[in-house]
Amino acid sequence: MPLKKINIKLTFVLLLIFFASMLYIFNTNGNCIYPQKSFENINNSSINIDVHSGDSIQQAIDNVCSGGTVTVYSGLYKENLAIDKPLSIISKERKHENAIIQAADPERDVFKITANNVTVSGFNITGSQNKSGIYCSGSGCNITGNKLSYNMYGIYINNSNRNTQDNNEMEFI
Repeated sequence: MPLKKINIKLTFVLLLIFFASMLYIFNTNGNCIYPQKSFENINNSSINIDVHSGDSIQQAIDNVCSGGTVTVYSGLYKENLAIDKPLSIISKERKHENAIIQAADPERDVFKITANNVTVSGFNITGSQNKSGIYCSGSGCNITGNKLSYNMYGIYINNSNRNTQDNNEMEFI
């Protein structure tokens, strides 16, 4: 077979592989969840995952795409949360009395934020006996309207800048 025909066939096969790969990448969307938008955020272009009492907040954090929002409904959640991508995690009612996040492991931070541009708002964060209610090493984070109680440290900011902390209440051990 002439070299020219081999090159044409090889080019065709490589193009097919390339297009199949691109189709796969665009259809998986990085394993993010794109739930149906609710009526209240129909005009909001951000991705939103709702978490109800008994659900896992960490699972929602893991599944929401970067830049998305995890909305947590009232209830007691016993978890230690790791946030490693930009997102917002807010309580539905924006009242810290209603959404309580208690450390499942009191030897770890309740929230450990290692990403930039994270918002944590409207929670009662409690129970980290030897660590922080919120540990933040990301920059550009917004930590507002939370009550941090019975933690060794309320909010611990480490090697970061451009963070906003506003209207947080602290009670120490």
